[in-house]
Amino acid sequence: ASFSGLSYNLAETMNLSFSTNAGAFTATSNSIVVSPAAASQLVITQQPSATATVGVAFTTQPVVKEEDAFGNVITSDSVHTVTVARGNHGTASVQGSNLTLTLANGVASFSGLSYNLAETMNLSFTTNAGGFTATSNDIVVSRAVASQLVITQQPATTATAGVAFTTQPVVKEEDAFGNVIT
Repeated sequence: ASFSGLSYNLAETMNLSFSTNAGAFTATSNSIVVSPAAASQLVITQQPSATATVGVAFTTQPVVKEEDAFGNVITSDSVHTVTVARGNHGTASVQGSNLTLTLANGVASFSGLSYNLAETMNLSFTTNAGGFTATSNDIVVSRAVASQLVITQQPATTATAGVAFTTQPVVKEEDAFGNVIT
C-alpha cells in the first residue's frame, strides 16, 4: 500500500502504526520528529487579572506565546520580541519596567504591569516576528485609596466682609494618581 498526503498537526515525536484487516499483522514506522509550522499568531495563554487597582501590579500577569496555525509553540524563537500596550479600551498608558520582552522559547511572560487610571481597559500585544497581535480580556481598574485633597477651583482672591465669595472653592478627594474618589 502506498500512502500520500499524510500529515500530522502536533509538534512532537511520533510514529505511524499500520495494520491490516487480513490478519494480525502490524508494522510501526521509525520515529518522526514533527516541528512546528511557520509562526502565524500570538496567543494569550494566561490572561491578566480581570480587576486591578490603579498603580498596583496586576495580580495575574499575562503570558503570551508565539504559535503556528495548529497551536504549536514556536520553541525555536528566542530572538523576536513582544510588546505590550493599552489596547482598544482605556485612555492611559500601561506602566511597567519591561513593556517589551524577548521571546524565550516562543514565550513572553510579563511581570510588574500596572495601570494608573481608574477605568476599564485591555492590553494589546504585538511582535516583530510578523504582523501578529493579540488583545486581552477587559480589566476593570479601580481607584486606589484616597491620599490627597486637591483644590480644583480656588476661591476669589478678593472679598467683601459678609458677602459670599464671587468664586467658591471646589475641593476633590483623590488617590495618588489623580483619580477622584467618588
